[in-house]
Amino acid sequence: MIKNKNTKNISFNNYEFISIFLIILFSLFMSIIPKNIILTCKSASVIGTLFLIIISYIVYYFLTKKTYDNEYDFFVIIKKTFPKIIQIIIGISLFAFALFYVYTSICDVTFSLKNSTYNITPSITIALYFLIALLIMTKNGLNSLFRISGYVAHIIFIIISILFIVSLPRIKITNFLPIFGSGIKDVFFINLKNISLFTPLLFTLFFGHNILRKDKNGKTNKNYVKSKNRINKIMFIFSLTLLMIIILYCGTMPTSLIEGRTALLFDVSRFITYTTTGLETAPFLIAIFSFISFLETSFVFLVGLTFLEKLGVVKDYRKLRYICIIVLFFALLMTSSMSAYIQISSIFNFVSIGVGFIFPIITLILYSLKNRKSKKIQGVLNES
Repeated sequence: MIKNKNTKNISFNNYEFISIFLIILFSLFMSIIPKNIILTCKSASVIGTLFLIIISYIVYYFLTKKTYDNEYDFFVIIKKTFPKIIQIIIGISLFAFALFYVYTSICDVTFSLKNSTYNITPSITIALYFLIALLIMTKNGLNSLFRISGYVAHIIFIIISILFIVSLPRIKITNFLPIFGSGIKDVFFINLKNISLFTPLLFTLFFGHNILRKDKNGKTNKNYVKSKNRINKIMFIFSLTLLMIIILYCGTMPTSLIEGRTALLFDVSRFITYTTTGLETAPFLIAIFSFISFLETSFVFLVGLTFLEKLGVVKDYRKLRYICIIVLFFALLMTSSMSAYIQISSIFNFVSIGVGFIFPIITLILYSLKNRKSKKIQGVLNES
């Protein structure tokens, strides 16, 4: 077990770590971002998706390496880079982002369920189930979520893989032509707004390890290498699953039909109706996809509260759980229309790019500059 001394009671192993972050990323299939990739890139959606995967992997490989090669986790990076007042502002900002994230995630799954299955049910009624689940599942902290995730994450990968295989005969190669869709500008420039799909990778930086990079003999610790390479496994499995979903949709239906859909993950379950398994499997798939949403929102919610505690905003975040859930309830109550949901999702996408990509890059640059300056000063003092 990896025991994080900075977060005291949090413990997890590599398998659980990879599983929980796969669940968070898989849950984004219920958002409108995958659909936006297809609408932006059209027949070039596979190329556009690969482009986003490569950019995100390069950025987070660099961020992970720089973080774990120098410090315990990103909390330490922030504390060594910024003064106390800035740390508090960052803590509050990251918490607000996490709460916004939970809010949009519940909206994603609520409108997906409403438009695909529960057409006459009010959206707030569906959302209430997720708020109740949030209250229950966050009671025992992050440890219980790490344990549960180990049993669930790979089931989603297996389900989507099966759906992909049984749907292969229906995929039309002509749907992927022309190769660059509406043009190179759409695929490689406008499509960059959809990179927010990979924003949850930011949270991986805050779960470090107490494994020394070098052992007593000065050799690189094998467990440290395994820990640092978790991002590789997460990106590989998630990217493969994302590509299967994009290929399924682009290969089996025109873009004009996809435009009318809310999200893709629940719709993927509809592919099962074209197999001998039949419609009776759909409730099981909806139950599984809803459960991963329970896990995702609970984990991000607790991580957001952890930001407040670890960056010195509050001493104990547990009393804030109920207040935050009440705030979420009223926010969801005011988001009853599909148009409001789409507008809020668009705002969230741009905020996600700033928090998930720009913020950690700038922080690490400032950390490196400050470290370099400190070493120079120390060198001068040693010489004198």
